[in-house]
Amino acid sequence: MTPGHDWFPTTLQARSAWFHQFTLTMLNIGTTLGFSAEDLDQLRADDDWLMFFAGISHAVERFKQSVDEYCKAVTEGEPGESLPRFSREMVMPPTRSVPTPGLYRRLDAMVKRIQDSPRYTQELGRLLQIESQARRAVHMDIVDMHKT
Repeated sequence: MTPGHDWFPTTLQARSAWFHQFTLTMLNIGTTLGFSAEDLDQLRADDDWLMFFAGISHAVERFKQSVDEYCKAVTEGEPGESLPRFSREMVMPPTRSVPTPGLYRRLDAMVKRIQDSPRYTQELGRLLQIESQARRAVHMDIVDMHKT
């Protein structure tokens, strides 16, 4: 399950960047919205792991490319040519938490809880980047009309 809302990015790298910004903002304001320290600790752990997965996906891709280049040099290279080096980049997993299934479900529930809160405003939605694209566009049109 991934949040199917129009505020949630579609690629792993974009999602991890969005989620990281959401987490940083929630760590600053989450308790004022009624979230517990445990809720925010889980959010931080989820952020750590999503950032890890986004980072390792690039490292795995670069390693695959270096293996392909090495294999091509061994099989198709000219005798006497030097072999390319393997990529040694390694991303280490977070050590302060153990991953738990359901990161996107927890995010979706947290966003619903925020949006259902009596404290929810469009400004808060924009701050957390959970306003739908359509609502953002309408708001921007209204703001732009006031500028003219």
